[in-house]
Amino acid sequence: MADRDGDGPRAENIKVVVRVRPFNETERGRGDRPVLRCLDDGKTVQVSSFGMEDFGKSSSVKNFSFTACVDEQSDQESFYEQAGVSGLIHKALEGYSATLFAYGQTGSGKTYSVSGAEHVIVDESYAGGDPREGVVPRAAREVYQAVEDEHGGATYSVKAACFEIYNEQVLDLLNPDAGQLAIRER
Repeated sequence: MADRDGDGPRAENIKVVVRVRPFNETERGRGDRPVLRCLDDGKTVQVSSFGMEDFGKSSSVKNFSFTACVDEQSDQESFYEQAGVSGLIHKALEGYSATLFAYGQTGSGKTYSVSGAEHVIVDESYAGGDPREGVVPRAAREVYQAVEDEHGGATYSVKAACFEIYNEQVLDLLNPDAGQLAIRER
């Protein structure tokens, strides 16, 4: 594969990062057991349908490899770094289209990973820098810092879109007053 990312001869254009979230209060209260974990290589998710005590038994354990696997101990900053968002931003600033796609079932932690602690970042007095910030506020700050640091006289036009697709409804998260957006085939 061509080196389009500048990361070496086997650089990939699509990267898949899995984040394992910690149990919430309800799950802990029910006595739920973890059924997956990230291995030390930082790229493999190990899944056992019978829980942690089965991870030593090969017949009930399956391994899945990804670009990166971020475990439940990782904070927002670590996730941002391990997911390679800075590299995506730098490619966008070079003129390439860049997309971050968060996918998972309801309650899997997408909103927290992408937005962060929403009750913090929606406060009008919020100035940034909270450790619970998600990818979007961190990326926006990095983009504007990079534009500010540019000394080549380049002119930048910054455009961003953030959509949520849920139950076949598309919502513009940057303009909540827009309501449900139409889905087009083309």
